[in-house]
Amino acid sequence: MAGMKAQEFWDIYLGAMTPAEFMAAFDDPEPEHCVAVYVRQRPAFFGIVRRGSWRETFRAERQFNRTEVAAGLTAWLEETREQWEEPAAGARAERAARRAEQEARMAALAAAAPPPPAAAEDPAPAAEPAPGVPDITDPAPEQA
Repeated sequence: MAGMKAQEFWDIYLGAMTPAEFMAAFDDPEPEHCVAVYVRQRPAFFGIVRRGSWRETFRAERQFNRTEVAAGLTAWLEETREQWEEPAAGARAERAARRAEQEARMAALAAAAPPPPAAAEDPAPAAEPAPGVPDITDPAPEQA
């Protein structure tokens, strides 16, 4: 992490977001996985991960690649695990309960929906094409 403290990486790349808010945004309890997703989504240029803006990124004394940023963010999450682990688990459980409730509602709606109308045994005759318009509704015999 090139002499920077883990919290400095956090402050640069996540700013005011708390570790609990960050981890609660994911359905994964593992910091490494969540950070990997986050860092992959960050804009990068020749491996350099953008800070707030590109101007800010290149004004900094040192720029960091995805591996360095991921290591710094993961280290900070590990250092602060006691602060975020319980709230993040609660957020994941709440989302899972909402998904299960929504799936149950959808299943109930599907079960209560009337069956689709049965196909008519004697379909209505096809409309005649207008004069001068070729009939393209039937495939050629060799294509049938």
